Amino acid sequence: MTTPLTTLTRAQKAAAILVAMGKPSASRLLKFFKQEELKALIEGARLLRTIPQSDLERIVAEFEAEFTEGAGLLDSADRMDTILNESLSPEEMSAIMGNKKPEAAPEGPPPIWPDLEKLEPARLGAFLAGEHPQTAAMVLSKLAPQAAASVLLTLTKPMRGEII
Repeated sequence: MTTPLTTLTRAQKAAAILVAMGKPSASRLLKFFKQEELKALIEGARLLRTIPQSDLERIVAEFEAEFTEGAGLLDSADRMDTILNESLSPEEMSAIMGNKKPEAAPEGPPPIWPDLEKLEPARLGAFLAGEHPQTAAMVLSKLAPQAAASVLLTLTKPMRGEII
């Protein structure tokens, strides 16, 4: 059974184009879609039936026309940043952006160092006393100088000597 071109939704047309592109090309594009867009594509694909080659060519022509006009481009700055970051090295990005970094949400958990500075120096010192001196030195180097000095004073003299 075939699906008439006039009854296809935008999501169904997009799904048809992605299926026609093949898995390698479609998978590269799918990572740029938002979750709600992916849900619409999946739902549209479920309802699709066989599309004749002539109808598929018209869908592609319609897509080309809309793409040329810029229709449907939402959050284009975010998407362009994603495309550029995945395609270019940091040096190339810096050259293109003129050393202007695009603002992005921080990745991963927040730094733990401010929380360590709030601990009692004796408690952090007791923990670091059981660590290798180089590990303790690295941790202390991440703390504010006053906090690091307070922790160092809680350690034994030989341990302080190895750390410093």
